[in-house]
Amino acid sequence: MMDRPWAMNLGSIGMIMAHEMTHALDIQGSLYDFKGDLRNWWSESARKTFTDKSQCFVNQYNSYRFPEQNMTVNGSLTLGENIADNGGIREAYRALKAYQKQRSGQFERLPGKMDQFDEEQLFFISFANMWCSNNLPNAVKKTLESGAHPPESVRVDGSLANFDKFSDAFHCKPGSKMFRQPEERCILW
Repeated sequence: MMDRPWAMNLGSIGMIMAHEMTHALDIQGSLYDFKGDLRNWWSESARKTFTDKSQCFVNQYNSYRFPEQNMTVNGSLTLGENIADNGGIREAYRALKAYQKQRSGQFERLPGKMDQFDEEQLFFISFANMWCSNNLPNAVKKTLESGAHPPESVRVDGSLANFDKFSDAFHCKPGSKMFRQPEERCILW
């Protein structure tokens, strides 16, 4: 993975690592202390704030429809993973910005037609590419019925639609699928 721009590594494996770390701060992670012992370490106020902010994600993900299956994502069932995807992409992006700052404006690009994309765009392209799939309709149905993760397309669309840096990088306009008004964006941390 060293033969491609570092932004692409951060958009893929960096996001996965940040996603997994985010689980330490979700509803399941709240049940285990820093030693890994079963102990609720959140205050009631923290738990209420988490629950209140989580509802935005539930509502957003409930709205993703799959017409072929005549189903929608179950935002409550997939909540933990949706929060981790959203937090993971934000934290990986923070790592990208720190990396860019160290390099003082020296940007890495890909050759050929991919040269048109800057590092931020390559970061997001790498993230989306990681979830590229072609699932059979029955597999999508099974995921929607009982999966802790939403289908891959929703993992991409849901987290990026909430992230202003994505909208900025690709100049998403109000009314487009990938643009949510700032007051509609779900942000937990």
